[in-house]
Amino acid sequence: MNIGALDVRITIQKVAVTDDEYKNRVSAWTDYYSPWATAKVTGGSEQGEASIWEAKNLELTCRYCSELAAVNSKEYRVILDGCVYNIIDVNPMGFQHVCVKLVCEKERSANA
Repeated sequence: MNIGALDVRITIQKVAVTDDEYKNRVSAWTDYYSPWATAKVTGGSEQGEASIWEAKNLELTCRYCSELAAVNSKEYRVILDGCVYNIIDVNPMGFQHVCVKLVCEKERSANA
């Protein structure tokens, strides 16, 4: 893995379910881990045309660590430059524990 290619700082958030003052169950996102990553635009005609800041689908590759070993697509999401990306797939890239690839898609905004 080329460490110099890890040029994008991402924030991985985890959902936490808590009780509010009325004992209702509410979920909220909390920052979990903030690694450096390599971002690659994927999917369709936008590949190669859009920058990572405009892309709808991304592959983020990070160095393997124990924090990333726990990440899954149900409880975690990625924040990149203020945009929210849902994790579609977590690929540990074999069993060598060198890197983890997160396949992500941009979350649709409420007014879209």
